[in-house]
Amino acid sequence: MRNPKTLAWLYLIVGILGIVAGSFYLLVDLSRGGSWMLFDAAIVAMGVFGVVQGVRSFARLKQLDQATEADPPDLTSGP
Repeated sequence: MRNPKTLAWLYLIVGILGIVAGSFYLLVDLSRGGSWMLFDAAIVAMGVFGVVQGVRSFARLKQLDQATEADPPDLTSGP
């Protein structure tokens, strides 16, 4: 992906969907005594990882924006 903001949104959305889906399947397995709970927990863990990566990406983008606003390039000096 060329746009870092799109990638950050993608991490967030997929992470949230993973947390919701994994939590749902965990609850279903707990009520029925299923043996797939390890995989469901892995889905939740991957979702949490995605959300953390998305938040870190947005924080990094915000830092870069603030750095460019505080120190704009000098366009007046010639070569």
